Amino acid sequence: SNDITILLQEIAKIQQALTASASAVVQYSEGFVGILEKQLSKFFTEKSVNVDFATVLSCIGKSSETVSNDITTLLKEIGKIQQALTASASASASAAATGAGI
Repeated sequence: SNDITILLQEIAKIQQALTASASAVVQYSEGFVGILEKQLSKFFTEKSVNVDFATVLSCIGKSSETVSNDITTLLKEIGKIQQALTASASASASAAATGAGI
């Protein structure tokens, strides 16, 4: 039971780290689109180029959204694993208590 408790604590730490990392990635990707748009606008006002930046920025935005959704899905799956481990630990503890006559 102690091993399961330690495992659950480690999983919680990993989940917290992933949540923080995911949040940072989402914030970075959201800011990236705006920064890229400014840089491209600056560059191409200095030089003549025939490119539809709306399409480029749309693709970048879609990619950013996909990454954000994937991270959200990953965090949900980690949460499900953690819940299953917690339930398993509780069941093991109950079985051990019942077997010990507690």
